Order: sequence, then structure tokens, then C-alpha cells
Amino acid sequence: MTEYGQRCFDEGGIAAHDPDGYAARLRTETNGMISGVVLETTRDALLAFHRGLFRASLILLSHAARELLREVQGDESGRALLSIPDAPALAELGVVARLACTEDGGLALPTADRETVLGRLLLFPSQCRIAYTLREERRRSREEVGA
Repeated sequence: MTEYGQRCFDEGGIAAHDPDGYAARLRTETNGMISGVVLETTRDALLAFHRGLFRASLILLSHAARELLREVQGDESGRALLSIPDAPALAELGVVARLACTEDGGLALPTADRETVLGRLLLFPSQCRIAYTLREERRRSREEVGA
């Protein structure tokens, strides 16, 4: 193991080089709330990244972000995908979600380079945590209003 790898392991940092560790981090960051679709699509994005398929990785990550927003916003129709999420903390997640789709919702081929995709992969676990936390806060608020 390299010195950097050992340091990441010791600090419990995001393991972008380890798909299973990355998936575990996603589960931990979301307190197990992450859906199977978001988890597996993100894991596949990381696998594509390691094979040098940066565009494919970004498309998969965009798909995971769209699904996450759909879950969090409770929008089964997908209308929320093209709108900016109402929580400022989710703005970057909205950007990622729209990277692989056109204005009318069709498929797009985003440009992607290693550093940009890696950055988005590294940010995704914390974005998932924020998204699921906001979803739970909204749910609790609705329950309190209804009670």
C-alpha cells in the first residue's frame, strides 16, 4: 500500500479507488437510506472511472443523481429533474443530474475529463447525505404539521 493509501485508510477518507469501500461510505453517509438503484449506479460509475471511461462514468453518476433527486423530491414523473432543487445545498446535485440530459429531457453526451469526474465522485457521498437528511427533515415537518 502506498503512503497515501495508508493515510486514506487510517483517516477513513473516501476510498475512490475501492468500489466496495465507496459503496460502504455511501451507505454510512446516508445512514442506510440510499436506494439500491442510486448505490449500484454510483458504484458502476466508479468502476467506469477506473477503466478510463470518464464520459460513461459521468453519465452513470448523472443517472444516480437524477434518481436521488426523484426520491428526495418525491417526483415520480421526473419533472423535478430539469428544475433547480429547492434546497441550495442540492444545487450541485441538480447540476450533476442535468449533465447527461438535454433541456427537453433527452439524452446528452457530456464532455468529461478525469479530474472533473473524480471531483464529482468524491463529492457525491456528502451530497447524498444532505439530500436524504433534507428528505427526512421534510417528512418530520409534514408529520408535525399534520399532528
